[in-house]
Amino acid sequence: SGYWRYIMCFMLFLVAATLYADRSNIGLIIQDFGYSDVENGFILSAFFLGYMVWQIPSAILADRFGGKVVIIVGVLITTLFDLLTVYTYKSLPILILSRIGVGCGESVLFPVNHYFATNWYPKSEKSTLVAFMVSGIDFGTIIALLISPIIADEFDWPWVLFLFGFLAIGWAAAFSVAGASRPEEHRFMSKEEIAYIVENRPHSKRRTRIKWSSIIRSKAFYAVLIHHFTNNWGAYVLLSWLGTYFEEELGVDLSQSSILAAAPYIVGLLLIWVGGRLSDWVVARYAVRPLRMRQAFAAIASFIPMLGLWCIPWVVSGGISASLVLCIAVGASRTSANSYIVNIVDIAPNHASEVMGVSNTVATIPGILGNIVTGVMLEATGWSAVFYLTGAIFGIGGLSFILLADDQPIPDQDWEEDPLDVEPLRPEEVVNEGNTL
Repeated sequence: SGYWRYIMCFMLFLVAATLYADRSNIGLIIQDFGYSDVENGFILSAFFLGYMVWQIPSAILADRFGGKVVIIVGVLITTLFDLLTVYTYKSLPILILSRIGVGCGESVLFPVNHYFATNWYPKSEKSTLVAFMVSGIDFGTIIALLISPIIADEFDWPWVLFLFGFLAIGWAAAFSVAGASRPEEHRFMSKEEIAYIVENRPHSKRRTRIKWSSIIRSKAFYAVLIHHFTNNWGAYVLLSWLGTYFEEELGVDLSQSSILAAAPYIVGLLLIWVGGRLSDWVVARYAVRPLRMRQAFAAIASFIPMLGLWCIPWVVSGGISASLVLCIAVGASRTSANSYIVNIVDIAPNHASEVMGVSNTVATIPGILGNIVTGVMLEATGWSAVFYLTGAIFGIGGLSFILLADDQPIPDQDWEEDPLDVEPLRPEEVVNEGNTL
């Protein structure tokens, strides 16, 4: 049935990797800026302020104009402000404004990726392809943790931002040629593959108006919201402060031992890939309800990290032991790609981008509060309190999802037609006129 949907998924994997490498880099080089832990907390939080503000607008723009143009513009905005960090870091207020700009650009990632998921991925491959797409987050984090400290040590930290800025621009150029918002608009796809995707994707309508009154009354929506919020608290705190923990608390020089910080995300990457494929296989082979797989992965992604982080103050004595425990905790947490992330496509197949936009807006609050709270706690108490709090928050999210989640589309939310609604072209009617930005 063709291969272009896999190429699209791989390109979305690459953009997630590039943007998350950028996001990880600031936590690795921030010590070179010369600010205190509290000031660093505000610098790291500034990104999330911009990231939060543009989640919902990104989803609306993708729905109206297509995901292709929105994600390309977002990548270019991210790159512009990321490079400005090199020239603004000496002024705290201007640096904070630059980081807000980076967040605005990167905010398109998840809403637009869910737009692509509902338009490009057949139901039978949904968990596998969504999980692979999202795993770019971990791949980018791994690359940043492995090579950015070395580049900063050899050439100075601005070259870290220059490298990933160049990669982002290269991706945008490639996607402008090889990408498309919908299969029907792709210039290179066969009619057979277009027909297969159109017949088997989660929805078949081009545009409907989302019925928010149904969404906000649904327990399933709050299951996603709470789990997303709590998982992001842990993910953002660890992503932003892991380099500081290894270097300042454990005395590990990451330019010489970067594998210790990267190892937890390598484990997470592998677990995401295995989990996505396993979820689709179990559902198809044993007729297991998808909800049960979502709940199982929510438990893995929440309770194992909770216990792992609680153990760190008691069992960690150096870089190797810390890396081993974090491999279990962080690795397990990344399987959330197979719980709430794919569950958004389950409960809102026609409006996954908008629901993800709202959910990720709320789930960005931990990026602001979590970094500020962590900076304050480190100066007041130390790392133990940070790990205890983060572990407890993980556990709350997993329990909430297990109790409230569903896998059925939220009733009525797909049937309030937009006056501008146009039924999609049948594959045989598609005329390849090419894509433009």
